[in-house]
Amino acid sequence: TQCAAVEPRLAVIRPGAAAVLVAGYVARVTWSGGSASGSVQLYLRIGDNGPLTTGLGLPTDPIPNTGIFNWIIAIGTAPGSDYRLVLHSTTDRTNIAVSAAFRIAPSLGPFTWRAEPWDPCSAPCGGGSRTRVVTCVNITADDASPANDSFCNPVTKPPTSEICSPWDCQVDCPGGDPISCPRNASNLLTGPAFPPPSSFPSPPSSTSSSCSSCSCLRRPGALGFVCGLVSLLTGEVRSCDQAPEAIGAYQECCRRNGVVCDDGCTDKAQWVEVGRSACSRQCGGGIQNRTFQCMGSYNPGCGSADEQCAQNITCPDYKCQGPDPGLLLYDCNLQPCPVYSWATGEWGACDRPCGGGSQNRSTMCSSGLINNTATSGSSNSSSSAAAWAAAPDSYCASMPRPISQRLCNPQPCPDPLLWLLTPEPGAVVRAGGAAVVNITWVGGNPYGVVTVKAALVARGLAALPVVMHNGIEGSSLQWLPVGSLGLPYAISNVGWAAWNVPAEVESGWYVLQLASFSGFASGGSTNDSSGGGATSMAIAAGPIAVQGTVSYVAIFLPWSSSALLNSTFQLSLRGTYGTATASAPLDLSLALRQGMARNAKAVTITCIDVGAPLEVGVELTPLTYPAAHVAANLTPPALPAFSVVLLNSSWSRFEAGFPHGVSAAVSGPVVSP
Repeated sequence: TQCAAVEPRLAVIRPGAAAVLVAGYVARVTWSGGSASGSVQLYLRIGDNGPLTTGLGLPTDPIPNTGIFNWIIAIGTAPGSDYRLVLHSTTDRTNIAVSAAFRIAPSLGPFTWRAEPWDPCSAPCGGGSRTRVVTCVNITADDASPANDSFCNPVTKPPTSEICSPWDCQVDCPGGDPISCPRNASNLLTGPAFPPPSSFPSPPSSTSSSCSSCSCLRRPGALGFVCGLVSLLTGEVRSCDQAPEAIGAYQECCRRNGVVCDDGCTDKAQWVEVGRSACSRQCGGGIQNRTFQCMGSYNPGCGSADEQCAQNITCPDYKCQGPDPGLLLYDCNLQPCPVYSWATGEWGACDRPCGGGSQNRSTMCSSGLINNTATSGSSNSSSSAAAWAAAPDSYCASMPRPISQRLCNPQPCPDPLLWLLTPEPGAVVRAGGAAVVNITWVGGNPYGVVTVKAALVARGLAALPVVMHNGIEGSSLQWLPVGSLGLPYAISNVGWAAWNVPAEVESGWYVLQLASFSGFASGGSTNDSSGGGATSMAIAAGPIAVQGTVSYVAIFLPWSSSALLNSTFQLSLRGTYGTATASAPLDLSLALRQGMARNAKAVTITCIDVGAPLEVGVELTPLTYPAAHVAANLTPPALPAFSVVLLNSSWSRFEAGFPHGVSAAVSGPVVSP
């Protein structure tokens, strides 16, 4: 990654601090720094934390970085004393400059008064005077050239002179000079006297309080030096200063003698920043308070140079030049705020080479610097960790989230011919059985879905379906709705599916149909009998048998009228598709007592479908005789010769004869028809 060249920092030269600009006139704005081939944007701000605005004569678009701009201040600009100009480099948005506060005055004409700094006071005490130059200037001129005083308002002219140094002077100073020393030099500093540094004159031994006796003496506790004298009687150090230090008389006697005592503060103290409050904004320009202390340093005499053993000292505020900077508000966090927007990654590979696959990409809420190409409210793709950083999704909630998945490779896939492998034609599957039937096939759309349907071609296993010599014609069949018989549908084309046949499926012969659909098909309509929409279809070569539960009607035909029976029988069947047993009550007594020999007794039984019956067996439970026969001590035979006629669901008839009868102890013989 190539880094951008560092630009010289912008700095506003004009307008300067406390400058007065007038609405309706031209003010020259000058600055330094920035890219020589770049441009800058000018903004106007009221106060330390006001919004940035253009207009009022400032350009709304960036201008070339020429270092100068003639600002025609709009006449309607509101007057105020806390205006600031803000410059932004368009090639480096972190390069920002803020002017000092200036005043915009209402439009009163092109002329105003300009006051120069005050001259020194004519006397250090006793009341002196000082003067300054006040000039009428033309503010519309580039150099604010002087004009005749008659062009300016005399009422608003600042004063040109004032009284200064109003404190009294000492009248008994030796030499008769009333301004040589402060009055009543009698401040007492306790503690022993220390010899001054070798660079200062030695203190005189006289106890005179004259200025000639004052010199630089070490303060008690090695806290610098004081302008004073030593009492020969007490050894105490007396200060030669009486007037308040802030009024200008401090060390006047020592200055008179050509020395300045190193108290660590005089002519050395500076404002030092010692703390900052939290910034009002995390980015985009906020304000904060800063704490300053007036600090100085002195050499306690341990070396020839101050820096060898200089010690810091806290000084009175008046020892530092200018007011406390902590009274001002300061700009902070001027770096641009990040812009939150949705960032997207690259699209991943398509999961299918054909037939409509899908591909995914990552989306996340990201924060990008304002000088990136990203803008708020847009979706961006970036792989640079320096330009983007993850942010909570809630930061981007106001913008629609980009899609993270899309369709791909929609072209159709090759669709080989379907071929149903299992179950094979003639296979028997048990309805409600524990075993799972595996349906297998080959071919079809490899990325599509497959649906299995069925058509009932014969009810009951005893009814054999008719199959044409060239297979089954699917268009002539009535296909059951999709999902019938528990058959799988709309499943992935993986070549097999499990079929759990429900117990309630009707027993009979069924033909299976396999249909392949594209990857996003629903498997066809539930009423679709032709496989509409399928890209490939296959119909089984022959039907399969679903062995369900069926009902048989058993008709008992006694051969003799002496057959009396009231019992329960169990009927066993063996057919073409297995064996089954069923029990039911049997009462022949009523019909026989009424002389209705050869009258039939029909009983309905339910069991598994065994197809066409091949053999029938009858077994009786212990006999139960009518009460009349028991009282007459009659013992009728169990059941003499009789016949059983079976009718299945297709009303096919099967008859079995029992010429020797059956009893409770001996089962009837299995008789073939």
